[in-house]
Amino acid sequence: MPAQPKLHFSRGRCDRMVEKTWCDGNRLLLLLLIARSLIRLYELALTESIQKS
Repeated sequence: MPAQPKLHFSRGRCDRMVEKTWCDGNRLLLLLLIARSLIRLYELALTESIQKS
């Protein structure tokens, strides 16, 4: 009988771990998107300054 709550607890802990990795993955994706847009802006500014000079 005591094995039942242990199973339930481990399953809950696993779900929480999956949730955490999912959140971390989303955060990484957001950082990647932000970095890509910043690089694109930087490249645009570079090409504009090159064209002006």
